[in-house]
Amino acid sequence: MFMEALELDVRQRADISRRKATCPFIGSIVASGDLPVFGSVQRPLAKVEDVARLGDSGGGDLGSHVLQLFAIGNHSRLPNLAGAFDGPVPAGFFSLDFPGSGGAHPGDSGILIADPLLFQSGRLGMPDLDRLKRLADAQGMLSIAAVGQFIADNVKRDDRSRSKRSNALSKVGTTLGSAFDALLARFRDEASRHAAQVRFLQNFISAASGDDLMRSSGEFGLLFAFLAHAPGAVDGKIKLRDVEAMMEHFQLPQGWQDWRKTLGAWVVSTGRILLAARRAAHRG
Repeated sequence: MFMEALELDVRQRADISRRKATCPFIGSIVASGDLPVFGSVQRPLAKVEDVARLGDSGGGDLGSHVLQLFAIGNHSRLPNLAGAFDGPVPAGFFSLDFPGSGGAHPGDSGILIADPLLFQSGRLGMPDLDRLKRLADAQGMLSIAAVGQFIADNVKRDDRSRSKRSNALSKVGTTLGSAFDALLARFRDEASRHAAQVRFLQNFISAASGDDLMRSSGEFGLLFAFLAHAPGAVDGKIKLRDVEAMMEHFQLPQGWQDWRKTLGAWVVSTGRILLAARRAAHRG
């Protein structure tokens, strides 16, 4: 289906990023103009191939694996006038209306969405961003353990969260097992490593639908995978300053298209975050 990209001014792009495309990466590339927007200002769309291309920039494969799958799996329905997601998107596109969609869930951080189940409820929640900022270390770095604690706290704060009632523990165990398989595969040949990473992605998608803690882990895993090779990042830690800029101002770090963003980094980050969040939830 042929569709012309919209000609949007800075204010319109910022409005879509803040109220609708409530993802640090997607919101930022909408605001910057790197991601073309289609449809209408009221019901904005983007091409799956465009987000895959941008996610793969720098020679990686994060876009063509994780971002593409999330776009198709979570955002393939259009909202009607009442905000109910009851219509299919055109082939090859995904909806940029995230709050209230299949990709939103209870136990959300609250930083970018006031109510994940309410259509068009995006906004900046500074108290929740401040909660995250307080978990950074003295060097201004966010660790896997800190984010795991943050996720566990978010799920505990939301009585609607399904992780408390999840009966998918066997799937969770399988998912964590496949994460360790993917970690071990780094020492094997490339084909084995890639197969293990894809197996983790498949197991994660299967299990996460019944567990909001897992879904949050996958989302923060994307953030860690995106920033894993950013200047100043170290193993298991990313710069709080980069996270703040994306969430508060939808500004990506300089040179972001030049470093690799990979499925492997998402697998490692998500598996480690999920384990940290489970441990934090158990302690709580």
